[in-house]
Amino acid sequence: MGIQGAQAVIESHGSLYMDCPFIIRNLRASGVEVGSFIEGFIAIEDLNDARTDRIPTRVAAVYSSLHKQVHNLPDLLPRRTERTYCQRDTEGRLIVTIRNQGEANAPASTTRIAFDGGAAFERSTPPLAVGAEASLEPVPLPRGERTVIFTITADAMGAIREMNEPNNTVIGTCLLLK
Repeated sequence: MGIQGAQAVIESHGSLYMDCPFIIRNLRASGVEVGSFIEGFIAIEDLNDARTDRIPTRVAAVYSSLHKQVHNLPDLLPRRTERTYCQRDTEGRLIVTIRNQGEANAPASTTRIAFDGGAAFERSTPPLAVGAEASLEPVPLPRGERTVIFTITADAMGAIREMNEPNNTVIGTCLLLK
């Protein structure tokens, strides 16, 4: 089949994140028929310096990717409404939006918003049809000038069987100024 895939630039001391959807998307873009299970390898080579007395850095990794092995289930996740998940209403409260990106409707559930070293709030998440999303009741942010770190967990009680459980939790930040 030859070399298929994507190229990316990794800055000095940087990192690159490739998840299953990224791998599947790039294989499809290269014309590869994608089944339910994909295996392959990733080669990373440092091409920054072409001097002959230097040995380039090479890294190889093997991966496997399950592509929608689990079907007909909901998939709840916090939707990134702002870069750091810090969407606020006119009163300065945190707005959390939950999306169902699965293949089945999701029943009502509970979302937890927990502040680092502080309070945790639970919000009712209504039933969500496939592709639907809901903004939950706003959550008060702590007072003072600082950066607030929080964790949002959709289906916090683990009551719903989902296509992808690990994507239920994200970490967000808000910069609070007077």
